[in-house]
Amino acid sequence: MQASSERATLRSILFADLAQYSRLTAANELDTLEFVARCFELFQTHCSAFGAEFVKTTGDGVLILFDGVSNAIDYAMFMQERLDALMDGRPVYSRFRIGLHMGEVHRR
Repeated sequence: MQASSERATLRSILFADLAQYSRLTAANELDTLEFVARCFELFQTHCSAFGAEFVKTTGDGVLILFDGVSNAIDYAMFMQERLDALMDGRPVYSRFRIGLHMGEVHRR
């Protein structure tokens, strides 16, 4: 049976994940999970201001869609500043890697 999908739309796609997640989890699992949850909340909270759609989390990552490139870039830069502030003072420093792509998105 073939799955149906809506017409493809051109979107900017942002994916972010926490660098060295496994190492951080091995060092202090509860703290890392709490930290990632706080980061996910930040990602989700600021989506509407940039016209973004928060699609899902993926363990230590997030997938977010934008209608345009400029908003995606502005959001990524804004989030790096907010995430850096959240990481300040943590005993083990890490950083979210953020990648942007533009392509057709099919919904199922």
